[in-house]
Amino acid sequence: MATAAKKTVTEIEEIAIETVVVGDDLTLVVDKDVLNDWEVLELIDEAEENPLRFPRLVKKVLGDTQYKKVKDYCRDDSGRVNPETIGEVFADVMGRLAKNS
Repeated sequence: MATAAKKTVTEIEEIAIETVVVGDDLTLVVDKDVLNDWEVLELIDEAEENPLRFPRLVKKVLGDTQYKKVKDYCRDDSGRVNPETIGEVFADVMGRLAKNS
């Protein structure tokens, strides 16, 4: 089994990122190469077959901190997080990433 080498600070700084602005109050920073990750592709496939897997995909693409940020952005006045709104935000992010890849 191959082990992943730790990245140096220089390599980390060279990771291409995409800044995605959604609406007036939400800015996300996403790795442009996220679509080149086999695990992301597996999660896309799983989410298409079973929508209950969708949160795992969103969390994998955005990371824990930004996932919470998106949930808060999509939270309505009653405190619920609207799945349709998260879907729209995520589709916007993925659409922009696909255009730029």
